[in-house]
Amino acid sequence: MMEPSYDDKFSKKLAKFDAFPKVEEGYTKGTESGGMVTTLVALIITYLFFSESLHYFRVNQEYEFLVDPTIQRNMLLNFDLTVSTACNLLNVDIHDASHNSLHLTDKIKLEPTIFELKKAKSLEDNLNQAYNNKAGRVVGLAGKKKVVDLNQLKHRKQSGESPACRIYGTFEVKKLQGNFHITPLGHGHGGHHVDHGLMNFTHRIDTLSFGKHFPKLLNPLDNSYSVAKENMEKHQYFISVVPTTYVNRHSQSVNSNQYSVNDFSTEADPQFGVFPGIFFKYDIEPLMVKITEKKQSLITFLVRLCGIIGGIYVSLGLLHRIALNMVSFSQDKEVKRTISSVYSNEKRI
Repeated sequence: MMEPSYDDKFSKKLAKFDAFPKVEEGYTKGTESGGMVTTLVALIITYLFFSESLHYFRVNQEYEFLVDPTIQRNMLLNFDLTVSTACNLLNVDIHDASHNSLHLTDKIKLEPTIFELKKAKSLEDNLNQAYNNKAGRVVGLAGKKKVVDLNQLKHRKQSGESPACRIYGTFEVKKLQGNFHITPLGHGHGGHHVDHGLMNFTHRIDTLSFGKHFPKLLNPLDNSYSVAKENMEKHQYFISVVPTTYVNRHSQSVNSNQYSVNDFSTEADPQFGVFPGIFFKYDIEPLMVKITEKKQSLITFLVRLCGIIGGIYVSLGLLHRIALNMVSFSQDKEVKRTISSVYSNEKRI
């Protein structure tokens, strides 16, 4: 007779430390309720598995408010808009709080075009969409609700292809309070005045941003429009620029800006210093928003997954055993009561 090898002896000793003893199939009994619970466990675990997997692949963003520590003297102003007035009748300028005035008409691009709405929305619709975005709620995008009369625009388009001007470019401005505006020749700058009948400050803004683009950035004025009700009209936007640092999950950062906006339209009256045109008055907030991308690690995902699977399996298994024991206890009690009743009847007989 062969003596057991060292490996066999070690395996037997190791088996004594098994914390998960196995029960032979002959000693186990399947039940209908057990099958139902197993099916329920499988469905719940499958649902939670896919839910956790979606959460693992999703990149979340954390928001933090700080006093702006960056030392930047300049920032980028990016714009692309179309005004329903001929290019040769327009001036484009910037004034800032340091009393610097920049005449941009010769430094940016002005292209003659035909005015169309394309896919632009009213500012109110854009603000509602931006507010539904978490970043928009953090910055506090807000705007004055306004009813836009599209019949005026349709009437102008039906009367013929009115000239328009696309104004676009990127320009570096000082990080100070400023006023970027588009005005007709001779209004506010001296010189020959444009015939009021040729002015129409209905406009479509395709892009207006301050700084570099980063993921999920929503600029509330992008793809918006405004219809001028009068030829001599001043349309003013009040913009609060919020410095923003975006850090992706690879620790790469982008310094940029978000903004909130309100708008206001009024009839121009040059005698009282109210000139016609489109005015973007912007101010820089002293606080900064830091947005950091966060993604769940693989180890955390696996630990959570194991915890969910084990927790559901053990919890429902325990509830099933408790239910079976309660049913068994109730049945035993009923059997004892029946036997006791039969015994009493036999004793009387």
